[in-house]
Order: sequence, then structure tokens, then C-alpha cells
Amino acid sequence: MFGLFKPKLAPVGPHTFEVEGEIEASAADVFALIDFADPRNAMRARGASVDAVEGDDRRFLMKLPQASDLDFHIDVIEAEAPNHYAYAIVVDPLVGRMAASTESYTVWDLPGGGCRVRFENAVTFQEGFRERDIVEEFARVTVASHASLAKLKLQAEKGVEAVLAFEAQQYA
Repeated sequence: MFGLFKPKLAPVGPHTFEVEGEIEASAADVFALIDFADPRNAMRARGASVDAVEGDDRRFLMKLPQASDLDFHIDVIEAEAPNHYAYAIVVDPLVGRMAASTESYTVWDLPGGGCRVRFENAVTFQEGFRERDIVEEFARVTVASHASLAKLKLQAEKGVEAVLAFEAQQYA
């Protein structure tokens, strides 16, 4: 009646989440783990296939072994080695309530060694997302953002085996 009891819809976004931390590795070494064009890319080392889209060195298709039915379409927006890397990512088919995200890493060397990394994730949700559900989704993205930076730190400092052990523990 007059729309009084219609569910309130949440704004689709983008909503930005930011995490920052120090890593005991150089900015150049961390950048290599982030850069999808680099053979040392972290996701590739963890078993994902990361293939350049033919004719475009800034577009990639990633497939994860644990989600082989999903295609991760990656468009690199900015790549300024070793300090900044940003990309847009869309999962096909869509999973959950997220429509797309833009992920950005800013990396800078520290005077005593190591580097500092700022990870920003700007998430856009699908239309029709209810306002009452947004807190739950924000919590998921926050946890995922912290986990992404933690895995990057582990891989840079202790190697891919440490990340694989962390993931096995996380999903056990």
C-alpha cells in the first residue's frame, strides 16, 4: 500500500574497503606478485591459470582450480612498477551479490627495508540488493580484503607453500 512496506534497496556502490600493512620484501618483489603479466604472479603460483587475452596485454582471463566453472575477467587499469597496480575484475557467471570490483595496490619501499602496501577494493553490488543485507556483505568484503593482504604478505615473506598451508587451514 503506497510502497510503505517495500524493502529498502542498498546503494549499488562502489563501496571502498582499504587495508594497509608492512611486508618484509621490496616493493619490486611485491609488485611482481600482483602483476598479472609477470610469471611470478601470486595467483599463478597458487595454481590459477592466468592468460592474456589475445591482442591485449592489459586484459586477462583467470581460472581458479577451486572454482573452475567461473571466469575472472581482469582489465588492468594502471601498472606503474613498482608502486601502483590497479585492475577491474568481473566474475562470470556472477556469484553472490557482487557485480564487479576494482582492486588497487599502492606499494612503497620503507627506509629500513621491506615495504608498505595499501590495498583498496571498490565493490559494486548487483541491483536489487536489500539494505538490511549490506552489513553482512560489508563484513564478507572486509574479511576477504584482510585475507588478500595477509596472503600477499605470506607469499612475499615465506613463499607460496605458506599461503597454500594457510588456505588449507582456512577452508578445513
